[in-house]
Amino acid sequence: MFFFAISGNITYVLSILLKSMNPRYILANLPWLAGSGLTVFLDLFVLTQFALFSIQDKRKAKESKVFAQEDGVDDNEEGV
Repeated sequence: MFFFAISGNITYVLSILLKSMNPRYILANLPWLAGSGLTVFLDLFVLTQFALFSIQDKRKAKESKVFAQEDGVDDNEEGV
């Protein structure tokens, strides 16, 4: 879903910029450019957080398995 939001906002910004590079035209469309540009930034920020936390969670799960094996605790015995 983020992919479609990002691609839609990028194409919207590009359509405005490719139509005219006249400073008056860009200034007149600045609110829409800012809104779409900031939305792309925030979507990329959320996706980056998702990726980083996903990697961090996998790393913690792997470390907890290693520590559990060092302590002699089996995965089946943890819930008992």
